[in-house]
Amino acid sequence: PMASGLGKIEPLVINEGQTYPPDVVIEKLSYLGYERVELVDRRGQFAVRGGIIDIFPPAEPHPIRLEFWGDDVDDIRMFSVADQRSLEIEVDQLFATPCRELLITDSVKTKAKNFAKAHPDFAEVFEKVAEGIATEGLESFIPVLADSMETLFDVIPKNWVIQELEQERIATRAQELIDTSAEFLEASWSNTTAGNAI
Repeated sequence: PMASGLGKIEPLVINEGQTYPPDVVIEKLSYLGYERVELVDRRGQFAVRGGIIDIFPPAEPHPIRLEFWGDDVDDIRMFSVADQRSLEIEVDQLFATPCRELLITDSVKTKAKNFAKAHPDFAEVFEKVAEGIATEGLESFIPVLADSMETLFDVIPKNWVIQELEQERIATRAQELIDTSAEFLEASWSNTTAGNAI
């Protein structure tokens, strides 16, 4: 299961020459689960320096730099993570999709606040989420924080077709998932017998 509605979340789309205030861009990136850092070096991060915002969307091969002139997007270009220099790759649009499996909505914040009080062992994670801060380990609490859950089969069309490529690799990975699920199930039973609720 996964948090429902992920495919319905609007990505951040910005075109060169468009008027889009930088503070609105920053707010939208934070909502979409991007981590604000000093220097972008991996997917899901963004950095702000004066009139420049660097973003590394999950589906892009390189990060993208937005240069602003006031509230106008003056230039959009890709750059190298290694030396932060512009690349000779033509790009005139930023298309930034969500980069976390759970976005921190008002509902998620409220649930996290309540869980922080009810489960002190996990208070550190829940308190950050209640303040709107995405933190490591957040996704492991999706079943209790998300408004609803759905499976892949709930979102694919009714006339779907699956093509299997590299059957041996698929079988190996499937077995790994089964083994991992069994380990988690065993751990949760051990936790329950020790008297813990989560």
